Amino acid sequence: MSDRERFERLLLDAEQGDAEAQYEVGKMYAMGAGVEANQEEAVKWFHKAADQDHVIAQHNLGVSYRKGVGVKANDVESVKWYRLSAEQGDFDAQLSLASMYTDGRGVSKNLTEAFNWCRKSAQQGNPSAQFYLGRMYVYGYGVNSDLDMAMEWLRRASEQGNSEAQSLMDALLNGIDFS
Repeated sequence: MSDRERFERLLLDAEQGDAEAQYEVGKMYAMGAGVEANQEEAVKWFHKAADQDHVIAQHNLGVSYRKGVGVKANDVESVKWYRLSAEQGDFDAQLSLASMYTDGRGVSKNLTEAFNWCRKSAQQGNPSAQFYLGRMYVYGYGVNSDLDMAMEWLRRASEQGNSEAQSLMDALLNGIDFS
């Protein structure tokens, strides 16, 4: 089946309210697969799926609003969609929400809240979150500084191929003072 045929088939299901089909149609518009790329149409279909609690569509809307892709950039809307996805357990959305709290984008800056969302993502095995959680423990961002915990999370990230985590571990082991 060609991409165009797949798109047309999914579009029929999407128009009938199928959330997964709506998400897939949005993705195809975003990527230009089987249809001409159209970011505004992608956002429209992501909205339809997200309104039915489609977790990845919710995350994608968070990204769209944060970056202004297919929609005017709006950090408050970005946080709204990231939170909905994060609360359903999406570890990418959890890390994105942590970043919004770290930077104070769309929410008041709150390093404790950033730490909590980053930890949820890291506990699910997200190597980027594990690295950032390790850094939070090193620098005491949102949590008391704890080099043992830092090394544990950095090790986990490093074992999954995160080279930044390995570099920070090496620096810590060589006695570089981060205070």
